Amino acid sequence: MPPAPDDVVGLREWTVVLDRSDEVEKVRERLGAAGLAVEDREHGFAA
Repeated sequence: MPPAPDDVVGLREWTVVLDRSDEVEKVRERLGAAGLAVEDREHGFAA
């Protein structure tokens, strides 16, 4: 996602909460397939 222009308010980060571990894995796979670096965290991952 490209940086927002200086005169625009936007989100710098957000959290996605998923109930099932298979949903978490699907999101992790899609992020990796899109070329984003995925970093393991204590309760999930960050990209």
